[in-house]
Amino acid sequence: MIEGRLVLKLDDEFRHLASYALEDDGSLYLFLVREGTNDHRLLHEVGQEGPTKVDFEGQRPKTKKISYHASGLIRYHNADHQKVYREPLCAVSTVNPIVAYVIPSVQKLDRLEGTRDSDFVFELETDNRMQFSFCVTPWQHVPPCNHAAIRFPNLFALVVDIGGPVIELPRELAQHVTTCAITEGFPTPLLDEPTAFARFHQQMNQTQSLILYSPNAKGEYRLGRTLSTRRAQVLDLPRLRVSGGVGYWVQTGLMLSRRKAFS
Repeated sequence: MIEGRLVLKLDDEFRHLASYALEDDGSLYLFLVREGTNDHRLLHEVGQEGPTKVDFEGQRPKTKKISYHASGLIRYHNADHQKVYREPLCAVSTVNPIVAYVIPSVQKLDRLEGTRDSDFVFELETDNRMQFSFCVTPWQHVPPCNHAAIRFPNLFALVVDIGGPVIELPRELAQHVTTCAITEGFPTPLLDEPTAFARFHQQMNQTQSLILYSPNAKGEYRLGRTLSTRRAQVLDLPRLRVSGGVGYWVQTGLMLSRRKAFS
């Protein structure tokens, strides 16, 4: 597994924006991290006049967990949001939006006492309302904007577009951390899970070789592509100069890329 954190730095303070993990089965996990729980949320769909309150049965964590699987399936966990199918992680050819994260202030995020060597730190100049748009792109893609790109050679890049908000939200959400999910995608997955798993490892290692994996706890063997232990490489992480509660979900069919929203 390959994992890391995305951290914001303003003056001498560090704030935890997100964590990510790429599992050996080809699943990418993104965590928009915040401590604590909620007993409700406000749900807003683009085009509606305002948000609707949705009460939970019990408490739910503020941290948002999103998974992008090798087959292209995107799940929004603990969000009652429909799954979406995008390009398989072994065959990424365009920009695949995952989620946008709008924060009114970095003070809304959890404070960190320090950073790790593996952290990717974004240095900010001002504490304005900001939008972080996460997407999966071809691994060598370089968007013309303030961004960070975590690159997995021969597979894909996890790109974070950083700037002022481009999604218009109702005033009720203006001072809240808001998570914007996508609704557009393919009607069905382009690859089934076994095929996606095999092609993911083939693409990772640039090989046609097969490997017999050791048995799992149930004694089951799995035949797949050779597994590599290579680490992800971050090729472009510029020194960013960006001028620019409760977590809520917004459903939107907009593609988030290059600081623009378009159908």
